[in-house]
Amino acid sequence: MPDTPITFEYVEIVRASDLGFWCRIAGREVFIGRAVPQSGTTVRAKGDQGRLVLPKWFVIDQGLPLR
Repeated sequence: MPDTPITFEYVEIVRASDLGFWCRIAGREVFIGRAVPQSGTTVRAKGDQGRLVLPKWFVIDQGLPLR
């Protein structure tokens, strides 16, 4: 199930560009391309704080914890 959604709560966007944004997840800054977040994501721009929903394949590829 590579598209299974993995939800991260209390994520903050620390930098953003036209291609995507950098957020802090599990103590790391991770770049997320604009097309990667899935339905239910509430963060999109620098300074936003909230929920980030990512496909499982992306979480595994980035070495993030599966929550």
